[in-house]
Amino acid sequence: MLKRILQYLLILTLFTPLFLNLGFYQPYITGKYFWLTTFILLSLPITFYFIGRDKSIWQSHLFRLVFLFFVGLIAINIFSIDSLRTWWGDWQRMDGLWYFILWLPFFVGLILAFRHKKDWLKFLRIQQLVMIMIVLWSYGQKFAWPLLADPQADRVFSLIGNSNFLAHYLLLGFWLSLVLYYFDQKFKFGHLALSLLILPVIFVTGSRAALLTMVITLLIWIIYLLIKTWSKNQIKNICVLILILVAGLAALIGAEDRYKYFTFNDTTINTRLVAGSAGMSGWQDRPMVGWGKNNFQIPFNKYLGLEIYEGAGTRMWFDKAHNQYIDYLVETGGLGLILYLMFLAAPFFYIKKIKEDYGQKISLLITLGLFSNLIFLFFNFDTIVSLLLYFIYLAFIYFLSHKSIKMIKPKINYQYFLPVFGAIIAIICLIYLVWQPICANRQLKRIYLNNSNNISMSQIGDLAMSINNTAPQYTQDLSLVLATAVDQPYWNLEDKILGLQIVLFYTQQASQQHILDAKVHFMMANTYLRLGSIASSSYDLEQAQVYYQDLIPQLTDKDRPDLIYNLAQTYYELSLIDPENKIDYQQQALNLLNNNFQNFLHIRESGEKLKIFRDVLEF
Repeated sequence: MLKRILQYLLILTLFTPLFLNLGFYQPYITGKYFWLTTFILLSLPITFYFIGRDKSIWQSHLFRLVFLFFVGLIAINIFSIDSLRTWWGDWQRMDGLWYFILWLPFFVGLILAFRHKKDWLKFLRIQQLVMIMIVLWSYGQKFAWPLLADPQADRVFSLIGNSNFLAHYLLLGFWLSLVLYYFDQKFKFGHLALSLLILPVIFVTGSRAALLTMVITLLIWIIYLLIKTWSKNQIKNICVLILILVAGLAALIGAEDRYKYFTFNDTTINTRLVAGSAGMSGWQDRPMVGWGKNNFQIPFNKYLGLEIYEGAGTRMWFDKAHNQYIDYLVETGGLGLILYLMFLAAPFFYIKKIKEDYGQKISLLITLGLFSNLIFLFFNFDTIVSLLLYFIYLAFIYFLSHKSIKMIKPKINYQYFLPVFGAIIAIICLIYLVWQPICANRQLKRIYLNNSNNISMSQIGDLAMSINNTAPQYTQDLSLVLATAVDQPYWNLEDKILGLQIVLFYTQQASQQHILDAKVHFMMANTYLRLGSIASSSYDLEQAQVYYQDLIPQLTDKDRPDLIYNLAQTYYELSLIDPENKIDYQQQALNLLNNNFQNFLHIRESGEKLKIFRDVLEF
């Protein structure tokens, strides 16, 4: 009975990619994490119960390596520069350690709940149903089917929310479908058909990383089959491969322009190269233990290459290198990267131990699925949907490579202590990781969707106080949403000033929480500038001047063009409220922009800003 309940709770996690509640702030991320976290935590007492009855799990090297990865990651992050962000992350990613370590009980739960082939067939068939719904929704977006079309979507993202995230999920799902073609004989042609439907969707996402990954892995498969001796056993494999290649070529005929006009001068590629370079420079400051998980933005801003401002002067605040290996190197140092590489390598060794009943065909396809994950992570990072499938891969490999062990009757103290302990942890985590963040998040969404007809600025202030009391770890997200709400055009002057004061209050708190994060200090300076210009307050403008001129350059490159523009704007605003020093302030602004233009002739915005200031200055 308990085993069945555990199975059902874990089966419900499979629906994570489908869960979308627009009542949440960052709904494509936060809602999915709340869904997944809830069912993992509900399964925790039963998982602890079965851990006490199965000591064989600790004898597995695969389990030990996975366990070591999580323990090592926690130990390394004791040295985090910004522990609040390390443990909680933000609502854009929700990849703080509190949420990330829940993948360990998820993995353990899968191992303990699904011990027989019939159990895995039930579990993986439901996963395939979820994949079918994701694929159908993707086709609906692409071809503008009724109810499924999204007029604002320029690329297909289904219910995942991001085209690259969808592509990663589909890559793992593609190879899993081919595995099931051999593993699940009853629905083998259904799994094959699904793999053929997945392939075009991978291409229409416009993800160049996914395209490159598919080309490489399919080439490996082709080479493998060519090396093998031609036999009846290989004819079926070759026929499957031919079907896949035909589907792939057909999809590429209508490929996205992103593939057709690919160059290494592409803005996306260049900015990610700059991010990677900044990260590598930052890693050298803390080579062993890194800056802490989710703290990539600190070394990024410290060592930002100014070529990122070319073109229209794009302002970038990267929180990821868009290369998982660089992220781990920068955030957890050399020790963390070694742990991560061991974690990724572990399943490859256990593929060799897959029981003969399932054969080399399954082993090869699982290998290609894992290898596609390795390749894709050179160009992106893990997300909730990709991690969901990856840990399913790990648990499935564990099942295929280990003998079935019968449960033993535990000693009386283990029988009751472990599930009670698990229940206590589950209750505490449900309160602090699910219930309180949900309450704060939904209130934040009210501010985000605010319009002048249904909520006043004072009510926004009351909501902000409630949100901050409920989830103070997300004050930076709160300040960003408040700034967006205050920036709306329908507020009168009095409300605008009150709103900026509210923003300033919570941004100050965020700046104290994240002392080394240049982005939050930049926002602080911008708020002072806006408040000072609207309220004609010399104090606020002088505070903005201090931030732009003295504080932010300590956290980032002192010659960043956006700092120069805003500092010049500050001097100009001061000139409007200080007649005695008017000419001096305006001259300082002009000198800043002249020097900026001379230093960055290749940045178009530097010339545009200079021209605007020359037009408005009075000399």
